[in-house]
Amino acid sequence: MIHTEFVTKLKGIASSPEFYKAHGLDQDLINEIIEGYQISKTSNSQPLINDELLLLLENYDLTKTAIGMVEFVDKPYRNDNRIFFGKFEVDDLVIDIPTGEVRCFESKSTHLLWACAKSGGHFLSSLYEAASFLEKRMLDNELYENEDIGQDVARYCAELAGGNQYVDFYMTLFS
Repeated sequence: MIHTEFVTKLKGIASSPEFYKAHGLDQDLINEIIEGYQISKTSNSQPLINDELLLLLENYDLTKTAIGMVEFVDKPYRNDNRIFFGKFEVDDLVIDIPTGEVRCFESKSTHLLWACAKSGGHFLSSLYEAASFLEKRMLDNELYENEDIGQDVARYCAELAGGNQYVDFYMTLFS
């Protein structure tokens, strides 16, 4: 998925404020949820390497966007052969420069926890689907408690990410 498509699609995920109110959410939380899907353009920069995820992060403000446990830094930065771009809970999300693969390392270490996607573009595709599912599941207890559906969506996200080798990351995202 290209970065501009991700921005457009993500804006369409949020439900109406009335829908959230009907489910008992308070106004501050409603505003936070809706704001998290409204990504604003900040510049027209070219990233260190040609990658759709880095184009997104260099040119849009994602500091208020969280998709499950995935959060983004203000500006990606290089550290050795990795470009650090976010967190998965407390662990580091990076792009491996030699391969372009998105990976998750234990915080401040070289211990690989999960391979997440074949490339930044693949990660955006799978992350959009994850965001769509998590939004629906947030307000639907039946969907929230149905582990089989969560596992099916995790497998689908892994397919979008580039294959079965990425499924563990998405299983963890939905657990």
